[in-house]
Amino acid sequence: MRKRGTDDAGFSLLEVVIAMFLLGVIAIAILPVLWNGIAFSSQQANTATATRYLNSVVDQARDSARTATDKTSWCTAVKSNATANIPQDSKGVALFSVPVDATSCAAQSGSMMKLSLIATMPGAQGTTLTLASVSALVYIR
Repeated sequence: MRKRGTDDAGFSLLEVVIAMFLLGVIAIAILPVLWNGIAFSSQQANTATATRYLNSVVDQARDSARTATDKTSWCTAVKSNATANIPQDSKGVALFSVPVDATSCAAQSGSMMKLSLIATMPGAQGTTLTLASVSALVYIR
């Protein structure tokens, strides 16, 4: 039998167990950072989607203002556009809601109307998160 020399390379079982334990501790320390990054990325994706949607509603409002005969018909068109075709997730749940303030249609006078839209999403413990908000002045003929 050959004797083991001091120059034999390799790891003992104890060294492998200690290395795995240290890697596990490091992985547990990094896990909350990864989890927060995934949650933040998801929230930012919803915010980007809401912003794109609100901008498309403003564009549709400007298009409908060209053909509207009065403010009431324009307000009705904006409300129907804002609540229709809200993006949904893969399960078919609406990603956010877009309330349209009804007082903005009656309170303004003249041919300029201020359109304000806010995309909100239900948050934790019954709170409401504001994802995006858009304000625009629209000229009604």
